[in-house]
Amino acid sequence: MFVVDSIRSSKPIPSRPQAGFANFWLAGLCLVLAQFSCSLQAAEVQARANPEQAEIVYLNTATVQELKGGLIGVGQHRAEAIVAYRERVGDFRNDDELSQVKGIGPHVLSANKTRISYAPSGRPAAANSRAATRTTGGKN
Repeated sequence: MFVVDSIRSSKPIPSRPQAGFANFWLAGLCLVLAQFSCSLQAAEVQARANPEQAEIVYLNTATVQELKGGLIGVGQHRAEAIVAYRERVGDFRNDDELSQVKGIGPHVLSANKTRISYAPSGRPAAANSRAATRTTGGKN
């Protein structure tokens, strides 16, 4: 009814500043996500172009700093998540196990394909060490 009355009286319809503000933030979010996606794609292209320059990161022995510095798209939080998952579950054996870590998706895996090594650490798997402790009763 308000719109019809406004048209009849030729008064302007009041604007909704909230809609413009929400659109501004939505556009900003899209811009940030597009930039992040482009940076991962550029890093992936660079890694494919220079595979001999890529330093190998041994996932099962690397520290948080080594993971953060050696892998594309892996910062402090993702590196900490990789180490925590490795300590909880045991050594990584393939991409499927690495993708179980929160924040590690197909883009990060493909960008680091030539950098990742799943060489065993020599430690017993976390599940196996728990089972061994149960069977011996925790006695030394």
